[in-house]
Amino acid sequence: MRLRNLKNIPVAVAQIATGVAKGKRIEIWWQDEARIGQKEREHTALGQTRNTTVSPHDQRRRSAYIFGAICARLGKAAALVMPWCDTYAMTQHLAEISRHVDLPLRISFRMD
Repeated sequence: MRLRNLKNIPVAVAQIATGVAKGKRIEIWWQDEARIGQKEREHTALGQTRNTTVSPHDQRRRSAYIFGAICARLGKAAALVMPWCDTYAMTQHLAEISRHVDLPLRISFRMD
């Protein structure tokens, strides 16, 4: 079930609890990721001929990506810091979350 807005979460969880997850425990996890690092913007300068010139863009930068998820009701959390943000990093993040989940249960994610 795809939720378009947070007001629908209680209804969606109730439907899941009485449907496919009947008799099983349900955990709701909230997930987010963030990029940490500085990215310079292009600088412009007014030259002697009164024309604006653009200085070269500095490509030397490093970023780190933080992936985190919590189950606030049970006080569980999982997080990773990765040097990139791609499919592999998200797969590793989901694997980390799965290490914190006790089976059997149904899990619901809120991802942005």
